[in-house]
Amino acid sequence: MIRRQILVCSVAALLLAGCSDHDLPYYQSHLDEAKAKQEECEASMKSAFMSQDEDKLKSVVEDKECIAADKANREYRYAQAELAAKKRQEEAAKKEAEAQRQYDEEYAKAKESLSAASTEEFFKSGEDCTPKMWGKPSAACKAYNELEEGKLNTALSALITQFPKDKLKAQSEDRCSGINFDKTACDLLRKAVTKQQKDQVAFYLENRESLRTDFNDCVNRIKSLNKDQKYNDANEFARSYQCSMAQRAAQELKVFGFNKTI
Repeated sequence: MIRRQILVCSVAALLLAGCSDHDLPYYQSHLDEAKAKQEECEASMKSAFMSQDEDKLKSVVEDKECIAADKANREYRYAQAELAAKKRQEEAAKKEAEAQRQYDEEYAKAKESLSAASTEEFFKSGEDCTPKMWGKPSAACKAYNELEEGKLNTALSALITQFPKDKLKAQSEDRCSGINFDKTACDLLRKAVTKQQKDQVAFYLENRESLRTDFNDCVNRIKSLNKDQKYNDANEFARSYQCSMAQRAAQELKVFGFNKTI
């Protein structure tokens, strides 16, 4: 019952606010007095509540100066909170801008350095640049990712030229296991082997006469070696770069095995 009366009185008091000598505009410009008045009103309200003096409690709740002082203080606290929030936002934006400036600077330096790096140095630097589930990559990894495709294509083409045909696969096997193992070199060589074989099959399919010549050469030489009972040599030749690529291309044309020429 007391709470309901307090609520009704509070609404009525708010409607009447501003008629006192010390009204809202006064307390808005005299915040020290507003604070003191609010403390005084709160103490009076507490005293009335503890003594269960409903008349006194109603009087404090309806007091226009108490209402004005309370509102002035609340408005001030809200304004101060807004200012503090704005300041935090400005500081956060400033920190973010500085962080981005440093990131861009590091990225530019990394890109310049990686552009001039050797193939081995470049790809070793990217071993830690694994894709992230969230967030942006480091400045160095961003530079690496942007340069990787061009560097990779150049490196693979160079390896295919340096180690033609069977030599590329042999080099890959040498660097991918044993005493000469090197992870970076192995990865590049395996990719080079894949590209070399894919490109050779594509060449055969676009140049059917070259495929016919190489495939039939494999058929005839394998038959000749088998006829001379040189079975190991025949099997080894069938696994050679020329024959394995010709056979793979021929399979795309529904030709299987070296049983007959095409």
